[in-house]
Amino acid sequence: MNEIEQYINEYKRKDKITSTANRNVPVPKEEVFGKREQSEQQVREALSGDISRLNLEDWDWIVKTMNDNGFEWGHRFSIYFYVNSFSKGIKKKGAPLVNRAVMALVRPDRPMEERIQEFQGMYGTPAPGLFSGILYVLEPGTFFPWTGALNKSVMKLGLVNRPLKLGSPDDYVEYCHTLSGLMKVYGLRPQEIDYVLTTGIESL
Repeated sequence: MNEIEQYINEYKRKDKITSTANRNVPVPKEEVFGKREQSEQQVREALSGDISRLNLEDWDWIVKTMNDNGFEWGHRFSIYFYVNSFSKGIKKKGAPLVNRAVMALVRPDRPMEERIQEFQGMYGTPAPGLFSGILYVLEPGTFFPWTGALNKSVMKLGLVNRPLKLGSPDDYVEYCHTLSGLMKVYGLRPQEIDYVLTTGIESL
């Protein structure tokens, strides 16, 4: 049994888990991941309408809600996920440009790599946290959030055979394929994957 398998098996036996922001207060897993799922559904509903009509207030709420970790404290990915995605990105670029880039990203009639490339070309930066967060909430379990910390965890845990370049469309497809397989092998929910990766890496 390898390290990640041992950790996941131990994790699955627990009824309660803790946040990295507060290790002293265990919370039932069902409560944590139920809240994450509710937040994702709210964002999914917001993105299922006319994206071209979204304004900065809408995007502020979308990014904050994507970062809801299901606990009463802390952030799902980090405060920097919000800062980088909204304050340093969306707010500076303006809602019209971001809306056009996101509409290109979510088109179902083109290969994923091409959609990400078009999004990045219009957005002006790779923005892996933003594009992966949007794809994830629209199709959890097919796509997954992709941040620097999660990318490092995947490589350190030996889940991939080569380094993945954060922001690369091709590497994101491989990253998602890897995590989808992990989810299915161990019977995890999409909402659990980033938690397992961030806490798993700390336990090794």
